[in-house]
Order: sequence, then C-alpha cells, then structure tokens
Amino acid sequence: MKKVSMWVLGVVLALLIVGYGVGVYYYQSHFLPATTVSNVNVSGMTKSDAEAAVAKANNERTMKITDQGQEVATMNLQEAGFQPAENDSFDTLLKQQTTFTWPVEFVSNALKSVDANENNEWTVDRDTFKAYFNQLNIEQEERKPSTNAQVVINDDTKAVEVVPETQGTEVSADSLADAILSKVKSGASELALSDAYVKPSVTSDDEAIQTTKAKLENILSATIGLQIEDEVVNIPSETLAAWVSTNDQGEVQVDEEAIDQYLYEWNVENAGLNQDHQFQSTESGEVTVTSGIYGWYIEREMTTQLVSEAVLSGEDTVVEPNIWGGGYNQDDFFGTSYIEVDLSKQKMFVYIDGEQKIATDIVSGNTGTDTVPGAYEIWNMENPSVLKGYNPRTQKDYAQPVDYWMAFDFTGQGIHDADWQSNFGGDAYQQNGSLGCINTPPTTMAEVYELAYIGLPVIVF
Repeated sequence: MKKVSMWVLGVVLALLIVGYGVGVYYYQSHFLPATTVSNVNVSGMTKSDAEAAVAKANNERTMKITDQGQEVATMNLQEAGFQPAENDSFDTLLKQQTTFTWPVEFVSNALKSVDANENNEWTVDRDTFKAYFNQLNIEQEERKPSTNAQVVINDDTKAVEVVPETQGTEVSADSLADAILSKVKSGASELALSDAYVKPSVTSDDEAIQTTKAKLENILSATIGLQIEDEVVNIPSETLAAWVSTNDQGEVQVDEEAIDQYLYEWNVENAGLNQDHQFQSTESGEVTVTSGIYGWYIEREMTTQLVSEAVLSGEDTVVEPNIWGGGYNQDDFFGTSYIEVDLSKQKMFVYIDGEQKIATDIVSGNTGTDTVPGAYEIWNMENPSVLKGYNPRTQKDYAQPVDYWMAFDFTGQGIHDADWQSNFGGDAYQQNGSLGCINTPPTTMAEVYELAYIGLPVIVF
C-alpha cells in the first residue's frame, strides 16, 4: 500500500508539473482569465484573436440615448463619427502577465475583471457627429440655457455679490459628444440626456470669479477725484458703482459713455465756460459778465480715458483732467490782457499785461440787432475783409468792405473799423447802431488790431 500511495503521489506531482509547464507556455501567448480590453473579455485569447474580438465589438458598439425614460435614439458609434483610439495594449498586457505564477493569477483574476486598457479612449469627428446630432429628435425650444456665475453690484446695497451659476437643460452637439465619450470610456451603453446638458463654463468656485470680486471691491472702496484748479472734486461712490460691471468673459469693464456723460454734465454745471463771472470794469465798477465762448472746460475724450484707467486701477487716485479754453487756474478769470466793451458807456478799452493801451468811443448794436453781452475771445482776424450777411432792417443782403475784422463769437459779432459812422459814443448807437458788431473809429481800429491776438478775451457787458 505504501508503494502504491507513493506511486500515485508521484503521478499527481508529475501531472501538476506538466500542467504547470503547459500553463506557463500557454499564457505566454494567451491572456489570463477575466482579462478585458476595451471592455471586451479576451480571456484565453491570443493577441490576434483578441484584436479581432475587440475590433468586432467596436464595430458593433452602440449607445442608447434616453430622455426622461423615453428612447431618443440608439446609435452605432462609428456611424455617428466615433472611433476607438489605436490600442497598443495587447503586447504590453501579454508582457506584463506573470506566467510563472499563472495558477495564482488564474484564481485571483477569476475573482476580478482587469481591463488592459484602462483609458479605453475613443475620439469623435465633431463635424460628422454634428450632422448626426441635427437629425436627432431632440426638442430644444423649451430648454433653458445654463448661466455662468457672475460678479455683480447690488443696485440697492452697492455691495459686490457673486450670482451663482445655474444648470440649464440645453443640449448641444458638443455636450452630447462629450457625454458619450465619457460613457464609452466607462463601458456603459446607455446615456440619459440629462447627463449631456450644456454645463456652465464659469462657476462660483472659479478663481477668476473671486479675483473679479476682489477687484470690484477695491474699485468701490477707492476714492477717485478730479483736480480742478486748487480743489479736488471727488466722484461719488454711487456714481462709480454705476460705471463698473463685468462682461461675458467675467472681466471688469468701465462704461466710458457714462463717464463722458458725467463730465458733460459736470461741465454744464461747473466749467468756467458756462458760468457768470464778476469783473472789475474801468468805469462801471464791478459788473457781472454772462457766459459766452471764452472760458475753460474739461475736454472729455482724453479725460474719459484718464478716469477709466483710474477706476480700473482700484486705487485712490486724483486725476488731472485735460483742460481746454482760457481762464483756468489763474487768480483773475480774464487775466490781465483783454478787450473791455462797456455797452452802457459805449466805450472800449484794451489792456495788455494790466496796462491800459487804448480807450475809445464805439457804436454797438441798435435796438433789434443788439450786441449780445458775454465773455468772448477773438478767434479770427482778417486784414482786410468783406463782411457779408443779411440786414433785417433793410431786409437785404449786404457785403461791407473793412480794413480790420476781429470775430469774437460764433454768431457774427466782432470788432471792426467803420468809416461810415460820423459819430462814436454817447447815443450814436440809437440812431445808427450796428447789426451787433462793435464799430470802431478807423484810426483807432488799426491800433487795436496791432495789439490783439487769437485767444485774447473780449469782455462785453
């Protein structure tokens, strides 16, 4: 009995050794049990058999699309434009198999599934799939679009807030293609349309959102002022809040049209050009000079850019505005060089650097064609000139040659010689007044013209 038992044991051992050797040899060219490639079971197959099996499975691969439990379509993936990525895992897997421990691998693999291609990558031809997508019966009209998270300024509190993103129900060709690729990778063959909704591209947690929020908060906490002569005019915080917002890309932007409008309104209310000014006259004491074309104002185009840059900086800033016109930042609005026209006295005075150079009688506009008082400046000089226009008293056009012409407003008023006038000063304007111009004795007019220059203030009161 003992010899028989030893013989049987020897046979069993021999068979095990032979079987083990056969297994080692076999699994050098065949896949171990429970091995899958691209979700295809290739257990016991050779490399070529496995490649053929995977190719066949991929050719037949479908994806069922459902919407609220109802089937929308079942598509053959390759017909819809999807293709499996080139799979080079067959050789790699065979080399990685531990054939000498195949019995252990046999048991362990029987208990689990090992996918040799964990990535299981597929690609899609977007144009082909878009054409396929357009043929699907997916109702889009009542679907709601997703909205991105955005940073806003609360209209009531003026606080900076983040409005969270919302998930919509719209489906696009790209969003469906991406969802299918994800499902294919996981080995699934069915996709609910809700998994393919177009997702918001910007969420509340995005770093860009938090950066934008911080930038807006800095902007609203900053003080932006305009340096106007010796005073800083601060722009109200609620005005700043109305200027800033975010665009579709989440970037902070400034409404430059609103800045331009603010500067326009500020000019109307405050610019020297649009204000009445007190003036110490030669013979009539202190008088009020109404606004005309002379005076400073904020040039809006360049200043708008300066203010916009200051706002976006988020820092306390005093902006030096671009100023056009005369009288800015000087003690006397009209300076020390000017022409003074006193309508009540019918006199004109010329001052250069504070010194009176000329004093002369004049003839101003007659009743109905009165000389309009105001703060003006010479903007055109001609020697000689022909004055042309319409005389409402004679109801005829005229063309009057003169030796000297200096325009000081934009309605036709100016200073010129008038050799047709026999008298100047007093009440001469009541009998033979001008059409609004300042008629000046010819000899004196030559001296006035010699002293005058473009931009010289003309003060009429």
